[in-house]
Order: sequence, then structure tokens, then C-alpha cells
Amino acid sequence: MELAAGDPVLRCGFCRTGLFLWARGPLRYHLRPAGEPSRRLVYLPYWRIRGLRYRLDPSRGVDGALLDTTVPARDGLPLAGSLGIRPQVLGLWLGDPGRGRPVAASLGPAEAARTAESRVDGAVGARGVALTRLVGDTVALVFAPFALERAARGWQLRAALPDGAAWPLDAGQVRAARATLEAPFEPQHRHALPLRCPECAGDLPAAPGAVAFWCSRCGRGWAPGGGRLVPLAYETVPAPQPGCRHFPFWAVSFQARGLAFDSRAGLRRWAVSYQPAPPEWGRQPPTAWVPAFKVQPRLFLRLARNLTLAALPPGAADRLPPDAGAVEPARLPLAEAAQALKMVLAELARGRERVLAALPGVGLRVRRARLVLVPFRRGRTEWIEPSTGTAVPAAAVEHGRRL
Repeated sequence: MELAAGDPVLRCGFCRTGLFLWARGPLRYHLRPAGEPSRRLVYLPYWRIRGLRYRLDPSRGVDGALLDTTVPARDGLPLAGSLGIRPQVLGLWLGDPGRGRPVAASLGPAEAARTAESRVDGAVGARGVALTRLVGDTVALVFAPFALERAARGWQLRAALPDGAAWPLDAGQVRAARATLEAPFEPQHRHALPLRCPECAGDLPAAPGAVAFWCSRCGRGWAPGGGRLVPLAYETVPAPQPGCRHFPFWAVSFQARGLAFDSRAGLRRWAVSYQPAPPEWGRQPPTAWVPAFKVQPRLFLRLARNLTLAALPPGAADRLPPDAGAVEPARLPLAEAAQALKMVLAELARGRERVLAALPGVGLRVRRARLVLVPFRRGRTEWIEPSTGTAVPAAAVEHGRRL
């Protein structure tokens, strides 16, 4: 069975059963060595990080780009700063290596993400950037094979890969390598959750990268948690006509310390001073609508802005109508939607440099969040949200499924 790196969702090509791979921590993969394996073959860990990185420059607004890189997950050894394109070219094998000695990671994914971001800032320049966010990131641990060999002047680490690059080890690095190899290594245990509705046993869609699943038979929503599928609370905005496609959004209610609003109506006046807000918004907390599906950064922010300012009709709780049509899978978990909040506020305040400059110091606290399925009707080449007229190109949706 084939699956993308870091994606726990797969479908058996023989019986068509959908599965969700459950493990503690990010999934682990390894590269297979080239040629005859050495007796001193060791597997050293790298973090692979892939996501959309946003940068806020108060004078220019928000921009974003795809970040896809690998970072060493072990310090003290003279390794290359990245595996380059090897994971894409050579292919990754799920699970810990069966031969050789795997080495445990000593650096966590958060530290690796900071290293990757600083590397990008050093390459493109970070002058004027006040705030960065990595949103929708997929993290996996990749073990790369190295041979620990005798060299003319001591020891060296040679990549057991087609290029065979070598790194000499000084006395301190040799001691670090010995200590590293003697450290305990805990294998990762995984088990597969069949993607079947726990309520009615109907098949759940095995969409790549999905973090939530809806049963088309009974309408229940489910999300992986604690090694099983747990009920997912959600709402469905009624479709104005047949043939709509429902796109998932996180409606995140929050408290902002340092900004001049404390209600949903205040947020709308803060963003667009000339637009009146519905009367009931004065009694509701500020709420941002963050897409729970992946699209390119500019479109992601435009969708968030337009839906946050829109007065959508109320949705039906925990109900997927029989005529709801297709549902776009949710691929952005709530924690990542919370990561995007300041960038959404920056989009709402675009053009106001003083406000944007103050955003990094604003304290945000999520009060409540719910997943809402919003209908979009089909146009000629796009999906259109009826209340706002916001269009999402069908090609952008297809491309987002691979982000």
C-alpha cells in the first residue's frame, strides 16, 4: 500500500478498506541503503517538515509559501543540514529500519521547525518581518542510513546512499557517536483503525490527509483520538440548491488582549468600519472562520476574511442532510487553525501598518471552536459561496489536496 509521508490515511488496494494508522508521535519512515550494507550501518534521524509558512511585514502585509525540508533530529554529529530531495526520489518505507542500528532523535519537531524557518529567513532575508507562522504542517521522522567507517585519519560517517558523501569525525564527535549508539532506542508501535462508522458500520471516506470523517449513511462525524474514532461535533449550513459541495471551516471564538474589540460585532467594525453588523453579533464573542481544508496561502486568507465577515444562516448541529452532496475532507486540525489566527487578523487589518506592527504583541486565547460545513455551489470552473460570492477555483482545491 502506498501513502504519502506523514499521512496516516490509506486505502487497501485489494479490499478497498480505508485505514487510519495510529501511533504515538509522528509516523516514522526510513530510506533503504544503497549497495551492500556495512556491518556498522547506523540510521540517523531527520525531521521532515512540510507546511504553509506565512510571514507578516507591517509595511507589506502577509505573504506565504510552501515549506518542505528536512532537518537533522540529532545534535553532536557533523551531518548534512538536509536530506535534499532524497525522500522524494528514493522513496520512504514506513516503520523503523529492520537492519542496522537506528538512533533516537534528541531534538523535537518544534525545534526542527524553528531551524528550518531560520534557514529560509537566512536565504530570502527576514528584514521587516514581524511575525511568522507555520500552518498545516505535516511532520514525519525519517531515518537515513550511514556507515561508520575507518578513514585515513580516524573515523568517518558515510551516507549509505547513491551519492556516498562522507563526513570525518574528530575525537569529540567519535565519543558523541559512541554515546549515541549506546543510548536506548524505543521502536514505534502502530495499529490501524478501520475507517468504518462506529454508529452504523458504514464506510468512511479514506481521503488522504484527512483529520475528520463523515458517514454518508447516518450523518455522524468522527475524528481519531486516543487510539480510536471518537464523536466529532459539527454543524451544517443548509444548501441553497442541490449539487452543492460542503467545505469545512473552523469557527474559532477567541479573546484578544490588546485589540479594540470584545465582540463579534466589534471585530466586524474593527475590520470594516462602514459595514453594520447583525444585532445578535453584539452578544457573541469575536469569531474567526478558518478554512479546515488546504489551499494556497493567498486564497486561504481571502476565504478566512470573507467568511469571518459574512452573516451565514445558522447550521444544523451534528446533522449531514441526505441531500448535502459531497463534503470536502477536513485536512487542517484545530491546533493549526489556532496557529493561523493572527494571520487572519492581519488580513482583516490589511493596509493599517500601525495595527499590523502591534499584532505580534497581542495575546490571543481560544474560547470555543466548532467545525462548520459551508455549502458552495458549482460554477463553470470554481466553487462559489452564495452569501459572499467568494469563488474557489476547482483547480486550487485539487492542488490543495496535495499540500
